Amino acid sequence: MLVLLGSLMLFAACNSNDRVKVPADIEDALYDRYPTNDISALEWSLTDGFFVGECRMDGYYCKVWFDACAHWYMTETCDIVYKSLPETVKNHFDAIGDRVREIYRVDFDYLESRYVIESKDKFFFYREKNGEHFKTVEGAWTNSPIVIDGNMLRYVEMHCDSVTTIVDADMKTMPLRLDIYEVDGLNARYKTVYFDTPAMWLATVWKIQKAEVSAEVLKQVEAVADESRWESVYRVEHQRVNWAYGFRLKDGAGNLYFNDNGEQVFLDEVPLQ
Repeated sequence: MLVLLGSLMLFAACNSNDRVKVPADIEDALYDRYPTNDISALEWSLTDGFFVGECRMDGYYCKVWFDACAHWYMTETCDIVYKSLPETVKNHFDAIGDRVREIYRVDFDYLESRYVIESKDKFFFYREKNGEHFKTVEGAWTNSPIVIDGNMLRYVEMHCDSVTTIVDADMKTMPLRLDIYEVDGLNARYKTVYFDTPAMWLATVWKIQKAEVSAEVLKQVEAVADESRWESVYRVEHQRVNWAYGFRLKDGAGNLYFNDNGEQVFLDEVPLQ
């Protein structure tokens, strides 16, 4: 009991906001979402406009996020055991040789669930579905809901293949970004979809091989920057030029863009990551 009490006090100390009493429909929404889970030690706080339920759920410390309309956005589960992770995750992290500080599982409403491994000064992000590593964040990082505008969700639904997963999103910097995993028959690619505004699609970008670039385009690119300077090659679908190729240069030397006719175009508003 003393261990449990001490753990709960430590968990509560991580959130400096005062405890609040939530409307009944929000607490009902928590139990409706997890009807078969053992939920105890539930306390609510208000963070960035979200009601956050901190509790023990089936033996794990959890934070469950709802908006004022009782819509669920995110659940963060702490103290995940390393040996319970998918083998793909463990193999990647073992190869890094870093030390584990904490492991989280994060579930979202519109994004795919993820595992996050915290080391001394980095956070490593892995897909729940196949265990692939998709992002590393250095320095400070805090879990928070990612609220994706409905216009962006509708664009993905209408313009991407039927088997599409939203893996990550950035709604704080411009251009706005959705990272998706798209499966088309036997082909599967990670793509990045950019928006000028939530209602205005800008571009869709994905990595390709040099062999997928036409000979005429390669000739024109090499006249500007020879292949030894290329870091990676991209296909770009753009609102203004329709189709283009993007070439990211090494050592932060910038990007080059050429249309299908081999003419250089300037699409600096489209990052190549």
